[in-house]
Formats: sequence, structure tokens, C-alpha cells
Amino acid sequence: MKICSKCKTPKPAAQFPKAKRYAGGLYCWCQKCVHEYNCSPERVAHDRARRKTKFADPETRKAYNTYRRNRYNSNPQERRRHKDEMYQRKYDITLEFFESEIKKQHGRCKLCGKRRRLVADHNHKTKKYRGAICGLCNVAVGRIELVPNFILKVQEYIQ
Repeated sequence: MKICSKCKTPKPAAQFPKAKRYAGGLYCWCQKCVHEYNCSPERVAHDRARRKTKFADPETRKAYNTYRRNRYNSNPQERRRHKDEMYQRKYDITLEFFESEIKKQHGRCKLCGKRRRLVADHNHKTKKYRGAICGLCNVAVGRIELVPNFILKVQEYIQ
């Protein structure tokens, strides 16, 4: 048990974020208090103002972007790790699973069957992964999902 220094409530250690520089390796505020603080309108406005002033100078912005781009591009493992994290967060699949799907499809789109760069398609409502399709088909499927009677409208337009 540890007492949160913000809300003064004793809570289990699992409810405190890890922080090496604090005693016991845990932050002094509980996760709930940290979340409330970070999401407060004052904090959000303060962070927005800091970013705005920090990158107001075009030279500073350009230098920072160049630094980040070089760091990202120079390390292929970092890019792969970042992509894997994004796939897990957005689609609840691993990068290895996605790559195995592409191999099963022989690098061809599930819908049009052409060899193009494939992307992960997912349902925007349920967030479930559907398959590997090309970017053009992905845009078309997204449009069909979002706009009611889109296919009928396209057929009318073409004729």
C-alpha cells in the first residue's frame, strides 16, 4: 500500500505509475490523479502554448523535424517496433501476423487481386481487423462504409 500525495488515499502499489527517480520506483501520485492532472483544461492549454512558442520559429521546427526524421530513418529496428506497436494499438494484431497474411495472399490485394503495397483494413465501428488490401481498395471500402447508398450513387453517376 502507498499513499497518493495528491488525493491522500492509500492505494495498492499497482495503481501508481513506475518512475525510477522516486522512492520505491513508483510515482508519488496515483494513476487516476495523474490522468486528471494531464487532462485538465489548464494543463492542455499550457502544453499547447508551450508547443506553439517552441515551434513558432521555422528554423527551430525544421531542425527538430530533421533531427527526428534522421533518428527514425537511421534505425530500422525502431521503425519496425513503432509499426508493430501501431498495429497492436489500432488493429489488435502483430506486425508478424500482418506479414504472414501478406505472404498467404502472395502480395496481392484481397479485393482487386493486384500486386500493390498492402495496408491493414479494419472496421471503424468495431475496430476489428478484416484483412490486407491495397490502399485504393481501402479508400473505396471506407467510403462505402461512411456514405449511405454510395454504390448506388456511383452507378447513377457513371451512367
